[in-house]
Amino acid sequence: MRIAVISDVHANIFALKEALSLIKKSNVDQVIFLGDLLTYGCDVNQTIEALQIFSYEKQTIFIKGNHDQIYFDMQNKKEFQYKPFPDFILESVWHTYNEMNCKLIDVFDWKDYEIIENIYFSHANALGYSNWSYLNTDDEIYQTSKIILKNNFNGGVFGHTHRNKFSDVSLYKLNHIEQNIINNYSKKGKCFIINPGSIGQPRGNTPSFLLMDITSEMVRTELVYFEYEFFKHIDSINKSTLSIKTKNKLASYFK
Repeated sequence: MRIAVISDVHANIFALKEALSLIKKSNVDQVIFLGDLLTYGCDVNQTIEALQIFSYEKQTIFIKGNHDQIYFDMQNKKEFQYKPFPDFILESVWHTYNEMNCKLIDVFDWKDYEIIENIYFSHANALGYSNWSYLNTDDEIYQTSKIILKNNFNGGVFGHTHRNKFSDVSLYKLNHIEQNIINNYSKKGKCFIINPGSIGQPRGNTPSFLLMDITSEMVRTELVYFEYEFFKHIDSINKSTLSIKTKNKLASYFK
């Protein structure tokens, strides 16, 4: 089975279209979207529509992220700030909300998590939906790996940090490993933790998504980096009605 995993699009339609074009050429059986479709970028409805059209052509699983939950709550007139937001994020959230011409929760068949071939997929971690803790430090990765191991999963795939990372975890130690390594994960007491990186707002790297070839014995992973015309995304932000301060902050991620 071949799976493509994408995450953290954040309304970057230009990066999304390039990633989907590459995925179409990759002969995958299924696509998993790990959440965070909107915020930061300004091409709100175009982003929703592009992924919706793609899902008609290729089986796609949609997992909720924290930024998706924000709009579910806003559109249902619920409190949406699960923590204090910086001003630029709050302004971007309200801008996105006002631009949206659909009820986001009804557009896709959203899931809290998914298990495929004994691999656990969710947006942030294995600590349960609505826990938006990041997997940045070795201890944070190790804590979520203990849950993966307890449930006898072969591994976990998570987005949220916008940084791709591959980790190989046993009961006693954690190693960060290189991409494109073929490993046998059927051994009891061992698992992997992978982050595919971000499509729309990568931090510290170029945009990326993950290809996974899965058999009963092996998991082969390939991190796919790609380029796109990012200046068009910056231009879209600059043409919006956001404040200059927020525009500059959002554009700074791409310079």
